[in-house]
Amino acid sequence: MAERRAAVAAGDPAVLAAAREVLLAGGNAFDAAVAGGFASALAEPALTSLGGGGFLLAHPAEGRPVLHDFFVDAPGRGRSETLLERHLVPVTVRFPGAEQVFHAGFGSCATPGVLAGLLRIHALLGRLPLAAVTAPAVRLARDGVALGRHQASLLGLLEPIFLLRPEGRRLFAPEGHLLRAGECHRNAELADFLESLPDSAEDFYPGDTARRIERDMDRGDGWITRRDLEAYRVIERAPLAPACGAGASTRTRRPRAEAHSSHSRSHSSRRCQTPSPNPSDSRR
Repeated sequence: MAERRAAVAAGDPAVLAAAREVLLAGGNAFDAAVAGGFASALAEPALTSLGGGGFLLAHPAEGRPVLHDFFVDAPGRGRSETLLERHLVPVTVRFPGAEQVFHAGFGSCATPGVLAGLLRIHALLGRLPLAAVTAPAVRLARDGVALGRHQASLLGLLEPIFLLRPEGRRLFAPEGHLLRAGECHRNAELADFLESLPDSAEDFYPGDTARRIERDMDRGDGWITRRDLEAYRVIERAPLAPACGAGASTRTRRPRAEAHSSHSRSHSSRRCQTPSPNPSDSRR
C-alpha cells in the first residue's frame, strides 16, 4: 500500500491540530478541511464564523475541479420595507491610523452559508462520519482554546462589535474584560449545537434553529427569515484557471461580478440604501 502523505495550512495551531487529528483517524483531505473549518470558529473568532460565507475549491483525485460557493445570501423574504431605516447599528472601529464606522446588529446579518457549505462538502466528498469530523471543534468549544496573540489583537480592534450585545459580552468578556492573548475562549452552547447537527444542511436550515433565528431577527430588527434559510443552496461553479507561465496554471474562484453576470436578485434593487452582501439571485 502506498504511503499516505498530507499537508495542512492553517491560521491557528488549534485549527491545524483539528485537521491533523481527522487525517490520522483515516479521514481524507475534505474531512480535514471541514474539521478545520469548524475548529476555526472557536480558535479564530475574529476572522471566521459559521454565520458567515465562504468558498471551497475542491479537486478530487478522480473528477473535475469544482468551486463550491457558499457565500452569504441577501436576506429579507417577506420583510417590510420599513426596516430599511432602522436595522443597522453604527459602530466606530479605531484603527491605528484612522477611524471607520461599521454597521453591526441583527440587521447587518446576511443569510449564512458556511455551515451549509461545510455540511455539503462533507456529504459529497468526506469519508468519516460527521461526528468524527466535528469532534475536535466540539472539544475546543467545551474545554476551551487559548487565544493567540493575533486573534487577541483583532478582538481588541473589533471590541465595540464583539461586546455590542450581552451574548457577545458573555462569550468574549466572561471576567468583565475582553479576552486577552493566552486566555481561554469557550462556547458550551456551540459544542451542544455541533453535536446535534444532522448530516445535511437541507435537514438543518428548515428546522427549529431556523425558527429561533427568525424569532431573534424579529426582536432585533434583522432581515433573516425562515424562508431565507429554507431557500439557501450551495452552488457548484467552474473555477477560473488562469495560465501562470511555463505551461503552469492555477485554479481559483471567479470574481463575483463575472460569476453572477447572468443573474440578478429579485429584491436587491429595493435595498440600494444599504450594501448587499451578494448581488446575485442565483440561489433563488
